[in-house]
Amino acid sequence: MDDRYLFHIRERCSWPRITRLRHICLLNALSYFPSSSNSNPLSSPYTLPLRVRLQPFERTLLLNTLSQLQSESRPQSTISDILAEHAAVVLFFRWSWADNVLRLALTELDPEWVTECHDGDFNAALDVFRSTLRTRVRGRNELYDRRYYRTEQLMRDNLELSERNGVKVDKVTVMPHEEDLGIWKELGRFVLCDVEGVRGLPGFRREALELLRLVEDQKALRECVERMIEETPEFPPRGLFEGMGDDLDDSENTDREGEGDDEVPVDAEAEKAKEEQDKERTKDLAKITTTKIMEAEELWDVWSLCRMLVVSKQNALHKAEIDRLITSEEFAKWWKTGNQDDESVREIIAKQPLSEVLSQRPSEITSFFFKEDSQEFLDLEFRRRAHESPIIDPMNLFSFYSWETLEEIDAKSLVDLESGLGLDAKALNGTLCTVSVDSVNHTLYLTDDLFLSHVGSGYRYPGLTIGNRVVFQQQKLEGTEVVKQFRYFLELWNDCAFTYDCSSQTFYLLQTLPGLKMRQLEHRSGVWAAFDFFDLKYRHRNTLSIQHEALRKILGENYDPSYSDFLVFIDSREIDLANLAFIGKGSFGRVYKASWARKPTKMYDHTEEGRGMVGLKVALVGKSFDDQAKFFVELATVYSALAGDSSGCVPFYGFCKVFVDETGRIIDLNAIKVLPTTTKETFALVFDFAEQGDILGFLERRLRPGELENNWLVICGALSGLANGLMTIHKKGIVHRDIHPNNVLVTSLRQAGEDEIEFDCLLSDLGEGKDITTTVKNMDSQPLASSSSMATRSYSYADFMTPEITNHTQGSSTADDIFSWGLLAVKIINNGKIFPLLCDEDGNAHYLAGLMRVLERCLDPNPAGRFDATSLVVVMDEIMDGPSGIAASTYGEETEWYDGSYELPQVRKMLETDSELNLRSGWLSLSSRKRKANSEL
Repeated sequence: MDDRYLFHIRERCSWPRITRLRHICLLNALSYFPSSSNSNPLSSPYTLPLRVRLQPFERTLLLNTLSQLQSESRPQSTISDILAEHAAVVLFFRWSWADNVLRLALTELDPEWVTECHDGDFNAALDVFRSTLRTRVRGRNELYDRRYYRTEQLMRDNLELSERNGVKVDKVTVMPHEEDLGIWKELGRFVLCDVEGVRGLPGFRREALELLRLVEDQKALRECVERMIEETPEFPPRGLFEGMGDDLDDSENTDREGEGDDEVPVDAEAEKAKEEQDKERTKDLAKITTTKIMEAEELWDVWSLCRMLVVSKQNALHKAEIDRLITSEEFAKWWKTGNQDDESVREIIAKQPLSEVLSQRPSEITSFFFKEDSQEFLDLEFRRRAHESPIIDPMNLFSFYSWETLEEIDAKSLVDLESGLGLDAKALNGTLCTVSVDSVNHTLYLTDDLFLSHVGSGYRYPGLTIGNRVVFQQQKLEGTEVVKQFRYFLELWNDCAFTYDCSSQTFYLLQTLPGLKMRQLEHRSGVWAAFDFFDLKYRHRNTLSIQHEALRKILGENYDPSYSDFLVFIDSREIDLANLAFIGKGSFGRVYKASWARKPTKMYDHTEEGRGMVGLKVALVGKSFDDQAKFFVELATVYSALAGDSSGCVPFYGFCKVFVDETGRIIDLNAIKVLPTTTKETFALVFDFAEQGDILGFLERRLRPGELENNWLVICGALSGLANGLMTIHKKGIVHRDIHPNNVLVTSLRQAGEDEIEFDCLLSDLGEGKDITTTVKNMDSQPLASSSSMATRSYSYADFMTPEITNHTQGSSTADDIFSWGLLAVKIINNGKIFPLLCDEDGNAHYLAGLMRVLERCLDPNPAGRFDATSLVVVMDEIMDGPSGIAASTYGEETEWYDGSYELPQVRKMLETDSELNLRSGWLSLSSRKRKANSEL
């Protein structure tokens, strides 16, 4: 799911109508909460109470925390059961998982929404409900939480949901699972004993705190909730959109008048004033929406609450050191302290301007192409508010340990630790030490799905502990990133701690080795690479040492320590070599389709292993050049480009060893008794298999006559997928250098969510790729040739060569791939079977204006004038899904076609040169280009 779609869901879930229904559910739960005094929840007005269960690791955390932290301010025995239950109700409805389930059910399963967006198909709406629950935005917009197991448990606990044809939203609520009632009551009792102890923590501010303080006065509590219901404001406010678009119909009617009519003069100043007024209203809407989202997402999680309660108690002994830390010069450079709502709760607030934390805005990247839109205003406003919002007292966030409790690690232990994570001990900046503490509090929380294995099953990330002591890298705080990124402590630095050396008056950051590895991977390949790294380590936890040893032994001098991060040696016995299907042959070797018993398949960011089809790219043998050297070069390039993040590219799974005969054909050893003397052992790279084939063949099958806008949407989706692949490899310093239709493949159709294109267009074959950040052995000495193909059509590299390469004025650069991307787009448009589907019934070609402008930029003879891959992804997203994008045509918006009112010389030149349609010498503007009646199409 993309950011725009998730943001749209968050916006709808925070609508006051949804919040009002949630408040009503809370009010009713105070009377009908399942307990010893009311064991029949169906006596409530709700016919669909969704049972929401604590995960096993959450039950363990809560029980351990409650037993460890006995309240000293008030004996828990003084809290009656009914008060504990009412406190449990308040806590349950502020629990992030219960709130997410309720809000999403009220939003996605609303009959009106099901009719409008799913044509009344409740099962389709239920699929969206289920898939959306699996992914939660956490902290930063680009950081997601995977909740696959939790979601599947919810669906199993509420089977009646899938048996319905629809629901009435005023009959839907949430309730704790019956197995958890005792824990919720004890948590309510615990919090009531020390409400001030949780004050200021996430989820325990303003509304929640007010309700908890009123629990002992049931009448006042109910009146408070009733007031919340009554005060839920109208959204959007009346008059916000008055006047916006009122002149649209008049302008359209004017355009439809006869050709002889005089044009109505346009008042430029009035138009400009109206445009500014609309912009201000859009900004106001963004502010209101942001407020509602942030209020709705003021919730608490079990793991973070338990951690902060324990940390707060432990840090009571180190208050002086922590006060010294947050007033230190290093800390004061980025943060200032304040109090929450004029109370005694301390907070810290960012000093740095917002502009320093913002990435480039779409309208800045594409000022010639797109104007600022409501989504951009909303995104900017949300980031501004998030940046300016205060952070809770550091006393509750990070652990602080006495200098005397640290013990250094011996050399032997150091070697054992680095082997599990692929860390080079010589590269570690600082010393390693251990502290005798609970490892759970320093277990890196990456996702819900990964964290649960650490609490119940006893699994530990490699390098986290030695015996019962947690291993830390000790480094001077000055110069680290943790203070600057303190806002994201719970998201990115939650494994860390601090210490203070009194003798040198120096603060030190303590990072666990898994945390250190995660932040290295995030810096190098993005945060998702870190998620995939630890997911891979967990799935292969029983064979990690065997894998590492196999890689060293097989690759020998070609082994790179970074290979231990993601590279997998696949046992060829897991691949069905008896039923191979030959696909094609190229300069590197042969390509086969095969079935692999342990193919990892992702569904909503959750990985499962099972039998599936893969592509084997088998190295040739017996040639004049060193075949193994060529394999190791391609392996290094492919690994550098795709390890940890293969977005927009055909996924790379690893490599295996196979036997081939003198022709290069794979031999199944199980099918023969005696191995021929001519048999040779060689390597094969293992990739995912793209079942839909190459991009041109797919588009020829996928596009439909009479569906002009949809056909352009599909083409833009394909080009956007390719741009995403280029962004992935370019970020890692890899240039593809061999982009043509046979190297752009399409995966099989997938179940699509709202506004999703139903295919993935992926970049493949990095055999001619080049690492421009390092010198790859022998890469430039190999001739550029056509890649292995899964189709019968062939293309030469010269067909997609850039002007600077043709003229020998410049070496390889990422700009080459952008130019080739533009040439590929031209090849698609001019394809003899595709072009007629881009014309109307009269044979008039309609060119998507936004795409034409993008192509003009990408085909610029000057490399400096072309988009970079990241900007290209942004503009393609706007062309498809922006407010004026091609997807908007499905909602009645008018599509912008190129009308010839401005020149596009590069696009014109390329379309004329590449055309398969024998254009007339008198070249017309793109918008009026027609098919010839006798053209062979």
